[in-house]
Amino acid sequence: MINDAVAAPLRKRILRASGWTLIQNGASLSLRLFGNLLLTRLLTPEAFGLMAVIQALVVALAHLSDVGISQNIVVHRRGDDPDFLNTVWTVQILRGVLILIASAACAVGIFLLEQAGWFRPGTVYTDPQLPYVIVAFFFYVLILGFETTKVQQARRNMQLEQITMIELMSQAAALIVMLILATTFRNVWALVAGSLVAATLRVVAGHLILSGPRNRIMWDPSAWTDILSFGKWIFLSSVMGFLLVSGDRILLGAIVDSTVLGVYSIAVLLLGVLYSTFYAIIGSVVFPTLSEVFRNHPNDLRQVHRRFQLQADVALFGLAGFLFVAGPAIVDLLYDDRYREAGTMLAALSLGLIGARSSISEQGYLAMGQVRYQAAANFCRVAVLCLGLPLGFALYGIDGALVALILTQYAGWPVTIRFAMRNGLFQPGGLLIGPPLFIAGAALGWLGRSAMLLVMQ
Repeated sequence: MINDAVAAPLRKRILRASGWTLIQNGASLSLRLFGNLLLTRLLTPEAFGLMAVIQALVVALAHLSDVGISQNIVVHRRGDDPDFLNTVWTVQILRGVLILIASAACAVGIFLLEQAGWFRPGTVYTDPQLPYVIVAFFFYVLILGFETTKVQQARRNMQLEQITMIELMSQAAALIVMLILATTFRNVWALVAGSLVAATLRVVAGHLILSGPRNRIMWDPSAWTDILSFGKWIFLSSVMGFLLVSGDRILLGAIVDSTVLGVYSIAVLLLGVLYSTFYAIIGSVVFPTLSEVFRNHPNDLRQVHRRFQLQADVALFGLAGFLFVAGPAIVDLLYDDRYREAGTMLAALSLGLIGARSSISEQGYLAMGQVRYQAAANFCRVAVLCLGLPLGFALYGIDGALVALILTQYAGWPVTIRFAMRNGLFQPGGLLIGPPLFIAGAALGWLGRSAMLLVMQ
């Protein structure tokens, strides 16, 4: 067992990091939601449909070039070594340049395929603005390539106060720019400009404000070997993982028009409020904690994992029940009639929240260096997404596509359960307490829906 002299400071850091993560995500998501409510009144759904495809492409190229840079700093024994960190920073910059070049190639490819008539008329890929917006937006990724490694060092040590301030400052500035440009020009370029402002402020502030060694260009062969050794499994997982994050919009963009995709993006945005908060806590608290416990107190990993899993199950089952009932009323309260169908989509997609309970064990993959399990789980998810979404749409339209998206969230469970059982981490209790928690969440959702209907009358 972890003795009290070690456990007390660790608990304190966990609680502090959790608090700052919740503050950051609460404020960040409030800004996003507030901004989205204003921007949906200034811009058409088509603009959000365009950005949905572009953001999906960003995630795609980012995942296709991912070698686990940030995770490496958190788990690696040389995570505080300046030579290792400077090599990581150099790799990060080169990656940003390569992604920008790849984005230009994608833009040219989309333009040529559209001219050749490969895309269905009226879909997002036939919009004449798309190739130009793609190239402009991808400067966002290039700028972020220069972000200091001091950010990941702070995450390794669960010191999140200054990171929170930087994130919120850059997001607020970006929102102001978006609103000014959207009011003036009323097109998708307002969203692009805001994203570039956010990236620039985030990078500059990180270098100036965060404590730690300054980055410089450097190439340490041994550090590159370590990065590549860990990153090869991250890369294999990310090759498939990009479809899990944005494949829905990439695939839907080819079979529905930009209006339907824009409405769907609103449902995803609202559900993303919960997913982003959950995964932020996972990445900022659960992953560093499991990594530290595995490095220093491996016999206590099961106990720490069990506590995190129980907390995740309570949150995920309860929230799924709440949104399943209250989702349509939330959309009706926040948006005008053009986005009403997003409420039905939100209610259905909320069932996928339960599937995210496997994320706790997946942090165990990374903490224990067994990243191959992550690649296997993502392969299962990608197979369900790529086969199920087009088939579901062909058979039952958008409803069939939504069913496939829900099932995708559960497709990695067999791999996760196998890993957990082999490493003594299997915790079936959440599945037993899950149904009562879902029902309790649904009851709260009914009360919330009733209150929102009264407000709207």
